[in-house]
Amino acid sequence: MKALTLSPDEALTRLRDGNQKWLAHQPFEHLNVEDVQDLVEGQSPYAVVITCSDSRVIPEAIFDANTGDLFVIRTAGNTIGDEAMGSIEYAIEHLGTPLVLILGHTQCGAINAAIHGETGTHIDAIVKRITVNIDHETDAYKACCLNVKQEVAKVRKDVKSINDQAKVVGGVFSIETGKVTFL
Repeated sequence: MKALTLSPDEALTRLRDGNQKWLAHQPFEHLNVEDVQDLVEGQSPYAVVITCSDSRVIPEAIFDANTGDLFVIRTAGNTIGDEAMGSIEYAIEHLGTPLVLILGHTQCGAINAAIHGETGTHIDAIVKRITVNIDHETDAYKACCLNVKQEVAKVRKDVKSINDQAKVVGGVFSIETGKVTFL
């Protein structure tokens, strides 16, 4: 396993640079079985990315990341419950990951469900969390940004190792343009 030597700011620069490559339509060729086999001894991701389960949001492609570079956690509406929080702690404390990115996206179904008060047996917890985060905002983009900012604040507050070992940032991926705007 390679030693991780990036600072949180260097990790953020890699994400920004990777998104610029994505926007420039440079080919994405990083995922293959050999790369996974090279990681048999362990992993050393430079960023944790908590993003939506939406199939249009593919962090490895969006950030031009290699196999093993990103520790990706996906939940509808990029909401962070106990399991996701435990995964973040694991990545920081056991893998030495220096950066946590909470990544929302445009055209998010979970955000729209919260705005319009949609319910369902298992989505209620997600909708309730987002509804609290967006505080009656009805503009989908603004609501997405508010949701990301609130989840960033939650991670900063609840993960003890954040202040000492890692940095937390938020961003929004545009389905329309492919660009990530860091908040």
